[in-house]
Order: sequence, then structure tokens, then C-alpha cells
Amino acid sequence: MISKKGLSAVITTILLIGIAIILIAVVWVAVRQLVDTSLDSSKSCFNVFDKVKINERYVCYNSTGNEVLFNIEIGNLDVEKVIVSFHVGGVGGVSKKYTLTNSVEEMDGLGLLNYTRGSDIVLPGKNGGLTYIANDSIFSEPPNSIELVPIINGEACGVTSSINNIINCNLFA
Repeated sequence: MISKKGLSAVITTILLIGIAIILIAVVWVAVRQLVDTSLDSSKSCFNVFDKVKINERYVCYNSTGNEVLFNIEIGNLDVEKVIVSFHVGGVGGVSKKYTLTNSVEEMDGLGLLNYTRGSDIVLPGKNGGLTYIANDSIFSEPPNSIELVPIINGEACGVTSSINNIINCNLFA
């Protein structure tokens, strides 16, 4: 027994604890990178849900012109783009999407005008709102819903505002 060598229980325990610490450190580094990446992308959309919305008081369907009037309001927030989606018809219906940006875009012929019937379309600025007119052949009937999806720092934030009951503009006349 004297010539046989082995590890003592203390050294074995220290080695096992050291290996466990190294494995935990490797796993922590991998998990932290994933969490940091996810947090960076979600920070852009944090607290955006009340700040990009459809003002329901200025939404209606004009059946005589196959048009939908809608108003977008943006709070104290820098928004790059807003995707406006219209859904017409039931299950198997059609959708129409418009992308509004901060730069002036020529949307004439694409079915979107500003409220003054001009063709230069721009996204509302901070703490502002604008009214638009969507005029397309799909609006032979009122849309079932309108949804807004803001894009901030290249990240689509999900639907922040939607409206389902679009009233007829002729009711106001």
C-alpha cells in the first residue's frame, strides 16, 4: 500500500469544484450574450404602445369614394417608419399595407394621400399627428380593421394600435 499513489479526498474535491466553476463561467458567458442581444432589440420598443396610435375620432369609411380616412398620432418618440395594415373581408379577405417614413414619399398612384389630397406623404413628427386617405379598389367595402406597427432602430415593435369598428363618413354629413 505504501508504493501506491492516489489523490486525496481534499484534492479531488478541489478539482471537482474548479471544474464546476469553469463550466458555470462558460455557460454564463454564452447565456449573457444571448440575453444582452435580446435586451438591445427590445429596448427600442420599450414603452412604445401608448405613443404610436390611431386616433379613432378621425377614422371613417367613405363609401362613395372607396376611401378610408385615418389619423396617426405619435407621442414623444423617435419613429423611423410605421406600417399601416388594412384588412378587408372575412377569412380569405385581402390586406393592404402602406409604409410611412420620415422622408417625403410620393405615394400618388399607390392609393395613399395626405388629408389635403396632396401626394407627398410623411410620417407625423414627435408629439404630432396627421390624417391620411387610403384610396384603393379593395375598399369597395369598409375594412374590418386597421393596425399600426412602428419600426424603431430597425426593429418592428408589433401592433401598437388597432381599430375594428370603422364607421361610415356619410354619417357625419
